[in-house]
Amino acid sequence: MTDQRSRRNFLRNCALFGATGVASSYTTLGVLSSSALAATRPEGYRAMVCLYLSGGNDCNILVEDSDDYYDAYLEQRGNRALDRDAVLKIDSGTDKYGIHPSMGEVRDLYNAGNLAFIANVGSLKEPTTTQNYIDRSVELPPKLFSHITQKHFIRSGLPFEGETRTGWAGRIGDLYNDTWTAQVPFNMSVSSTSNVWQEGAITSPYGFGGVVHIVPGYQSTVPIQRERRAAIESAYSHDYGNVLLNEFGKKFNTSLTQSDFVRQALRSPILNLQTSFPSTRIGRSFKNIATLMNSRRSLGVEDTQQTFYVEMDGYDNHAALSSAQASNLGQLSAALGAFYEALVEMGLQNDVVTFSNSDFGRTAVGNSSGSDHGWGGHQIVMGGPIDGGKVYGTMPIMNADDPQYWDNGRGILVPSISHDQMSSTVAKWFGGFTNSELRELFPNLNNGGWSNSDLDLGFIS
Repeated sequence: MTDQRSRRNFLRNCALFGATGVASSYTTLGVLSSSALAATRPEGYRAMVCLYLSGGNDCNILVEDSDDYYDAYLEQRGNRALDRDAVLKIDSGTDKYGIHPSMGEVRDLYNAGNLAFIANVGSLKEPTTTQNYIDRSVELPPKLFSHITQKHFIRSGLPFEGETRTGWAGRIGDLYNDTWTAQVPFNMSVSSTSNVWQEGAITSPYGFGGVVHIVPGYQSTVPIQRERRAAIESAYSHDYGNVLLNEFGKKFNTSLTQSDFVRQALRSPILNLQTSFPSTRIGRSFKNIATLMNSRRSLGVEDTQQTFYVEMDGYDNHAALSSAQASNLGQLSAALGAFYEALVEMGLQNDVVTFSNSDFGRTAVGNSSGSDHGWGGHQIVMGGPIDGGKVYGTMPIMNADDPQYWDNGRGILVPSISHDQMSSTVAKWFGGFTNSELRELFPNLNNGGWSNSDLDLGFIS
């Protein structure tokens, strides 16, 4: 069996395990992983950061600055429309756009060529137009407009109905597991919520909140606390004759060991960054990511790859959309600006790609002062490898003449780019995967209508 064939089979088996939960798949994974890793991986440090905007981010993050677009936009959006004179003007070739007025740092990163927008992205199983949706002439994602289902569909990269058990970063982690020698996991999360994106069949993410305390007093050297620690370790190392209890104990003790290691690694005085981060929750989250990256040598990951997950709440704006989005996007923009500044300080700006995801976009026509669950939305990609200063994809004009706009009284953008296409572009840069391997990692892309050229959207140079 060739190395490339092994990599493809490994990814396929990871996907199948996540969908079916068949325990026997563990054996297959273990056999295939060693030969799979003989294939070439990118050298040196490389990281991808998934920024998840939870709740469904409204399309007002980006508008097209043209008469045709704005006439339809104002008619559909009403009091939720952005003032054309207030948006932050940007160019993409000969086309004109406007960024939400709260996103000054994002505008500056865009103009510097370090950030790009991907227009009208959403969940798709195959290329779809509004008429396709109305006629049901194509296969559609499960339970469109449902928060929980769309979150899992987007982050898993799998076509299966219901809640899947692995995500595409987790499956890459499984692929690298046999040769992973660091004491910290390949996948690291700075958010308290669980995320399927980093869950593998045999690997799990490490959660970091900035303070390494799994058990209060656990790392203390005070004699009574050391006795307490010994008692805890003994309890969780005991053989209870129950598979679930024993596995829980093993996971718990592993977490304690990892927290000890991370705590020691972060003690080095040379790790202090000069970059100032906002004191917002999203600002602290990006600071935590930067801190972990800056500790990569102490953590033993300076010459390998990592993934990071950060989630920002507050985007399910059924009311007070304008004020809520202005606040959220302002905080996000400041955090992204600081994070990129920190990457430059660390010399990592060409080794890290940050990309956004969200449950879905929102309806153009609102309900009261908000908007409802939609479909297509606009996403951000950031980093030195990004061929930035561009808008990729097409902005639908909000009227019935546009094949990607469903004028059903609510106004829904029908995606022209799938999340899987966007993800496969990042994964190709991150792991050096071939087109056939990308199709195994993202099985939806095997459906009709997506050629190999569609697996790479071109936003990473």
